[in-house]
Amino acid sequence: MSSNNNETILKENDSRLSNLRKLRESPHLKLISKKDLELNFKFIKLCSIMGLIPIDIRVKSGHMSWQQSRLRLGLHFMYMTIWVLHWALGTFRLAEYFVFKYDSKDIDQLPCPVLCTLTSSVCLYLNYHFFWSSHRTLFLALGNALLDLLKDGEKRQNLATYNRSESLAVFLSNFILGSPAIHLGLFLISSEGYNFIYYNLPDFLKTFWTSYVVCAVVEFIVVLTWMATAVVILLMELICFLNMDAYLKCSAVVMRYDKQGHPSYIGQLRKAHEVLRELQIFMQSFNEI
Repeated sequence: MSSNNNETILKENDSRLSNLRKLRESPHLKLISKKDLELNFKFIKLCSIMGLIPIDIRVKSGHMSWQQSRLRLGLHFMYMTIWVLHWALGTFRLAEYFVFKYDSKDIDQLPCPVLCTLTSSVCLYLNYHFFWSSHRTLFLALGNALLDLLKDGEKRQNLATYNRSESLAVFLSNFILGSPAIHLGLFLISSEGYNFIYYNLPDFLKTFWTSYVVCAVVEFIVVLTWMATAVVILLMELICFLNMDAYLKCSAVVMRYDKQGHPSYIGQLRKAHEVLRELQIFMQSFNEI
C-alpha cells in the first residue's frame, strides 16, 4: 500500500472515533484494561531497552513510539545481523542435509531445526514488514489507536473472570518467553543440532568451554529477538479482535436499553451505522497492513 493510502486511512481513524471513545466509558463495555496488559508492556519495554525491537513503549499508558536512542538502534542492527546469519546458516545446513546427507536414521534430529528455521523465517518477515517497510507508520498509529480504546480501570484481581482470549492477551509474554527457554534447554541437552551455532564451529574451538557458553548465550538471544517481534505483533492482533468484539456487544446493549438520546428507530439506526463504520475503518486498516 502506498504512503498516500496510509495517510488517508490514518486521517479517517483520527477523525471518526468519537462514538467509540464515548463507549469506552460505558458501564456496559466488558473489556480488559491497560493495567491488565501491564506485564506485556513491561516485557516490551525490557526488549526495547535491550535493543531487541526498534520501538519504545510507556508502561503505564501503553503508548508506542519509534526508538530514538542511537545506542539501542545500533544494538538492534547488531541483533538483526546475527539473526540473519543464524537463519542463513540453519537454512543452508538443512538444505545440505536433504540434498547430500539424508539418512532416515537421523530423522529424529529434524523437528527442532525445521521448526526453528520456519519460526525464524516468519518472524524475520514480520520484523521487516511491520518495523521497516512502508507499513510501519500505519502499524504504529493503528496500534496506539487500539491501545487508546482499552479501558483505564484497575487490574482485575480475580483471574477466573478472564475468558480464553483475554487470558491469552494478558499472559502472552509469559507464553512467548517459554520458547527461548525451551530452545536453550534443547541446546544444553544436545548441541549437535544442525541449526545450532556450536555444531558448526571448527573442532579446535569446541575444546574451549567459553565457546560453549558464548554459543548458548547467542542461541538464547537470537530466539528472544524472534519472540520480541512476535509479542508486539500478536498483542496488537489480540487487542484488535478483543476491541471489535467488546465494542460491538457494548453498542448493541446501549442501543437496546439507552434510548434517551435516540428515541426514534431512525436515530438508533444512524447511531448503529456510525459505530459500525468506525469499527469497519479499524478492520480495514488492520487488514491493509
